Amino acid sequence: MATDPNLTDEQRANLAKLAAYLRTLPAEYPDFAMDDFTATGERLANRAECGTAACAAGHGLHAGIAALPGETWMDYSERAFAPDDHSPSAWDWCFSGSWSDVDNTAHGAAARIEYMLACGVPANASTMRYGGDQADYRAVVSA
Repeated sequence: MATDPNLTDEQRANLAKLAAYLRTLPAEYPDFAMDDFTATGERLANRAECGTAACAAGHGLHAGIAALPGETWMDYSERAFAPDDHSPSAWDWCFSGSWSDVDNTAHGAAARIEYMLACGVPANASTMRYGGDQADYRAVVSA
């Protein structure tokens, strides 16, 4: 059974925009890592200068989803995309660094976002993030 995330219309639109952007990146895109934002610091002002890889939330800025002045990465990702408010959390399903050991790709992140928008957050999402259950979210959104 899936949990329907408590998302605003704006968050749903932003997530769809982010997933579409992630799908435009090459399948083996090297500047993506689920455990790294696009900045070494907390503030978004330094976002592009450091040259680090970017997680799915970090690519939101590149997808054209603006940050508010003074916003931290966590503030940005929860406001623009999904709150980290319950378990299983929509934020963890989309952005947790634990995906880096299971599916550390831009297309995998896009598939998880698309799956959540269509089906909700799986009840076993936490187990899936750590590789304990097989995650077939790619097949569901490709069908």
